[in-house]
Amino acid sequence: MDAHFETGPWEKYVRHISDGLLKKIKEDSNRYHFDNEILPVIRFAMNNMEKIKTAHHSFLAVIEGLEGKIKEITGTELQVDIVFYLGLCNGAGWATKLNGRRVILLGIEKIVELDWCDAGNMASLIYHELGHIWHDTVGAPYQETNSMREKYVSQLYQEGVAMYLEQLLAGDLTHYHQNTGNWLDWCYTNKHEVDAEYLRRLQANESAQDFFGDWCDYKGYSDVGYFIGCEFVKYIAKEHSLNELANLDIATVYKKFAEYIV
Repeated sequence: MDAHFETGPWEKYVRHISDGLLKKIKEDSNRYHFDNEILPVIRFAMNNMEKIKTAHHSFLAVIEGLEGKIKEITGTELQVDIVFYLGLCNGAGWATKLNGRRVILLGIEKIVELDWCDAGNMASLIYHELGHIWHDTVGAPYQETNSMREKYVSQLYQEGVAMYLEQLLAGDLTHYHQNTGNWLDWCYTNKHEVDAEYLRRLQANESAQDFFGDWCDYKGYSDVGYFIGCEFVKYIAKEHSLNELANLDIATVYKKFAEYIV
């Protein structure tokens, strides 16, 4: 894979951002086939420069005054860098660390592929990743998971918290960036069923991967787990402060989810 990252303009560009970013991209890229999965997305973006320009304008608009907005809503001054760059395999947004600092990496070419270039989609993308950064900052360290149950309780909790923070930053507790077509209507209509099915899988120690990721789906609908998790977290938030919400352990989350479903 490293043969595709030989020294050139792109590598110099990424090194200018961070040597750590170059290393991270190379490591992540090794999980993909360069010619079949990476190159086509890069080429698509390079052939749609107007969309890249639109995404950049949206990025600049969204981050204007964002630091103050976060502090107003969460009471926290987040130490985070947001990097808008060209370099695939992290998805459209990735909350991670570079050189010891928390960062949000925004992949230009993936944003173009998903057509998330307008200000609304850009805001949702950034707000959601900020939700993860906030949770990682004020919450207890993410716990190691040793079973399917723990893994998918943890994922439900983490994505639910991030989605809830996204809604708070958006100023709309019905906001879901996944809502295209009848996605949200379907989720509300089938809420009892999807909640019960998720709990059943936790109790049976089964995978719930089809509830997460745009490449997966539950009954034809992707990312239903974000809805389940966010609605659950809003239920917990009735009795807990934001900081308390961020510091629940996996066992407590599982117990509360089972109580919530019943």
